[in-house]
Parts: sequence; structure tokens; C-alpha cells
Amino acid sequence: MLGIHEGSVDEGEAGAAEWTLDSAQAPPARDWVGDSAAGAGASVYFSNVDAARDALEFLSSVDGVELLSEVEEKLPGDWMAAWREGFKGLRVEPCWAVLPPWLDAPADGARPGDVRIKINPGAGFGTGTHETTQLCLGAIGDRRSSIAGKRVLDFGSGSGILAIASALLGARADAVEVDPLARDNALANSALNGVALEFTEHLGPACDYDIVIANILRPVLVEHARELCGRLRRGGAMILSGLLEKDVREVSDLYSALLGAGFAVREKGDWRALEFFQYFKSTDF
Repeated sequence: MLGIHEGSVDEGEAGAAEWTLDSAQAPPARDWVGDSAAGAGASVYFSNVDAARDALEFLSSVDGVELLSEVEEKLPGDWMAAWREGFKGLRVEPCWAVLPPWLDAPADGARPGDVRIKINPGAGFGTGTHETTQLCLGAIGDRRSSIAGKRVLDFGSGSGILAIASALLGARADAVEVDPLARDNALANSALNGVALEFTEHLGPACDYDIVIANILRPVLVEHARELCGRLRRGGAMILSGLLEKDVREVSDLYSALLGAGFAVREKGDWRALEFFQYFKSTDF
């Protein structure tokens, strides 16, 4: 099996109040779908037709499972065609025009002085359409007059959009991404934008960054809090996103204690981003 379609199972409908299927960490109660009165729907992808048919035959005998369609074969070209048809680019405040390679301007228009970011659809998260990406782009864009020459770390870089955005404003950006397919996509995107970036699997030797960005999810931010705080120089700024409102208290308390920093909250839809303005490190890393 290749995967379950991201977003097909809504965490609220499934009863998983603190987890999503693509958080890379199993939910503590594995039967939360079975316990849900509302039920949940999923699109499941297999590497070949025979495996999909075998799974369909098995699922047809499982109580409580309703099959909504037969097996359909999806060719790689179908995805690209669908993307080209549906994605027309977009403008993100304060200064970004996010575009696929085949467009020169977003459908909602660009403004004079906007910075164009070319992003090719691929395995890496971050085409500019998600609120968490837009929150981070907003925080980066608000620093456009002062970011040139600064060192930036993009942790969990996905498509590379945030590292690329920083580099387009003159920053020296490093990026970390564990998924090799996403790294390949990010390298291609950096070439599209004419910036030379290195995308690595793990954090390198300790060094101080002026800005640390992590647009991931709560469990990953909690797990890597000490590592990320240890990479931020005194007086630097940290931008964390991928958070729902219910996540803010835990993550802000943790990072505030480690950094000795004040913070601000950015909001877009159901999603939140935290910006920490560091005064001193309260912990030796």
C-alpha cells in the first residue's frame, strides 16, 4: 500500500482530537475510527491493481465497512494534469506571488514589488495553499527589509518553499527534511528559483541561526524543542507553525521556558503560528 489520501479522514470526524493520520506518529488509541459514531472515509492507494483488488475483496467482508467505488487505475500523468488544471497560483501577504512553473502571475494578481516563488508540485508539502505555509511566509515577508545576510534554518522543509523564500530575500538558508522524495522536489524547486540551497536529512553540527523556522506538527515540535532552541542565537527569532489552537499553550510554554522569550501568535483559519523573540537562553544546550 502506498498510503491513505491525506485529509480523507477528518481528525474531528474520526474522534482523534489530538492526532491526524499523517503526523508520522500512531494515535494512542488505535481503534478511534471504530469508536466513532460518525464514521470516516478514506481513499487508499496501492502500487498495483492486483493488490488493490485483493484488498477490496477482503474489505467487502468486514462488518461496518461500506465500499463506495471499485478499483480505479491512476496514471502518474493524471496527477500532473489535474494539478495544472486546478492550481493557478496565489498571492500571499505581504509580498509573495507563489506560482507553478507554467504561470507568470497568480490568478488573483500580483502587486508591484512582489517576490515570485516558483513551486513545482511534487512529494514535498508546501505549495503555498495551506494556511500554515502562508503564516510562515507572512512572518518571513515581514522581515524582508532586514533578513538579507541572516542565517536561516528551515526544519522540516518539505517543498523548500520557506527556505527558498528566505533565500530570495537575501538570507543564507539551510534546510532539513527527512523524506528523500521531498528533498528531491525541494532541490528542483530551488533550481527553478535560481537559489543554491542544500537540503539535508538531519541537523548538522551545532551553529547559531538568526531565524529558525519549523512548519511541522505539534508532536515533532515537542520532540525536537531542545535541538531547535539550541540552534538559535541570542537575540534571534523562531517561527513555529503547523499548530491548532489547542496546541498553542503546550508548545508556547515549552519553547518560552527553553528560550526565555516572549512570543506572538499569528492566526489563519483553524491554524496558528508562534513567533518567539528571544532575549536569552534559559537552558544550556
